[in-house]
Amino acid sequence: MTPNSERRKVLIVGGGQSAPDGARIFLSSMGCECSVAPNIPQALASLEQKQFDAVVVDSQCLGSSAAEAISAIAEVCRVLAGRLVILTSENSSSEIKDLVSRYSLPHVQEDRLTQQLWSTLGSLFHPDVVFGRVTHIARPIVDNVRQPHDAGTRDANPLARRLLYVSGSVTVDLMLERQPDSNRVAITGQVLDSAKPDRRLADVPVVLQSSKGPVKFATTNKFGELHLDLGFEPNVALEIRVSENHWVSVALPDFRRGTRAEEKVSPLPETSSMLSFKKVATGGEEKESKR
Repeated sequence: MTPNSERRKVLIVGGGQSAPDGARIFLSSMGCECSVAPNIPQALASLEQKQFDAVVVDSQCLGSSAAEAISAIAEVCRVLAGRLVILTSENSSSEIKDLVSRYSLPHVQEDRLTQQLWSTLGSLFHPDVVFGRVTHIARPIVDNVRQPHDAGTRDANPLARRLLYVSGSVTVDLMLERQPDSNRVAITGQVLDSAKPDRRLADVPVVLQSSKGPVKFATTNKFGELHLDLGFEPNVALEIRVSENHWVSVALPDFRRGTRAEEKVSPLPETSSMLSFKKVATGGEEKESKR
């Protein structure tokens, strides 16, 4: 993004504070059209009424707990996925700082605002040139939809789909269950490491990525299990942080299709974190993308 690019519309959340006011003044000087909302509820109302290219949120508006912050971030991402930047400072709570780090959320330090904000926004508008973390694509090795039935038998639950993915020693076991007469899907699963059977992948960040960016966040429990409920859409993937710099991406099938016989394994979705992946000629994992 350059000063000569198209005029971007940016919503800044947290008016009256030094960091968001500084962001507004800086972005206006760079040619952006800035609007201000004092809090998350008013920001959501503005997002419903007007189209914005990005949202810059002061961390002070996200609440004091991680649960409150995740809820606020998820609400913004529901309307404007993948176009959120969080302003942090020395006064940001440790829970917010940990959340930003764990989920690799785009953020800018208040004291580095003029040096970092412009390039960070540019990375959201051009995700194919964003680098910073290594993500491996997990391969599907089991899909009950593609396994033939024995004669005279049928599915116990025709709306459920079991999938098993592998990336190196990491295994992701998922069950997707479409809710009857709705476009919602319940996802349950477990993340395991076959190289370290005693290792429990507890408290691991999980991000639901769409073609526009992150739309939902979760964390595994003490057994490495995850639970998500979502309104399903095509071209989505679960990204799971199995270690500090190692993420595993699991492409989800399009669950909007009808019966078991009609289901096909969908191709890997082009989520924002996958745009720069290079395919390995052996047909194994696609790697490595750095963001």
